[in-house]
Amino acid sequence: GFVLGFFIAMGMYCNNNKLKFEELIDYVVPPLFLAIAISKLGSFFAGVEVGTKTTFPLAIKYAAFDGLRHVTPLYEALLLFLAVWIAHRLIFTIRREVISRGFLMLFFFWYLSAVYFAFDFIRGEKTVIYGYSLYGMISIIILLTLSLYFVYYFRAGIKNTLFGGFNKKNHVTPNRGVHTKTKSSSSR
Repeated sequence: GFVLGFFIAMGMYCNNNKLKFEELIDYVVPPLFLAIAISKLGSFFAGVEVGTKTTFPLAIKYAAFDGLRHVTPLYEALLLFLAVWIAHRLIFTIRREVISRGFLMLFFFWYLSAVYFAFDFIRGEKTVIYGYSLYGMISIIILLTLSLYFVYYFRAGIKNTLFGGFNKKNHVTPNRGVHTKTKSSSSR
């Protein structure tokens, strides 16, 4: 709810002030990752989000819960702090126009849904609909949709990476140590 409301409010702000949403959103995603990571860290310290029972060495005892439990919000917070660094690095590739503007928003939804889906299985209390976790269902839909989009978006790079070494047309022959200016000046 927070994330969806944030992006709707951001779109309304850009519309009212005649700003381009795609240009502004790339600079907002790293602090948004940071805010969510800090809130997950706060959830860990407050004991609000509790994981399932475990014998894993990194487990703690929560008040009013029996047994040792996973520290799910701590795991999520660590991965979201990593996402802050990744998003910050991606801004530089967007500035160099290697990646199009607005890409970081898609990366945000993809990464967030990947983190939520990865730890949904060890989350203690879930909202369940017809026997399935609500966060898990939403996360997997977003994750698969954006993964297919990324495969389509980066298809040329994937093709060159997978098949570039086998294709003779893409093979570059060395210049044999002769500088191009020397070669052209000797032909005069």
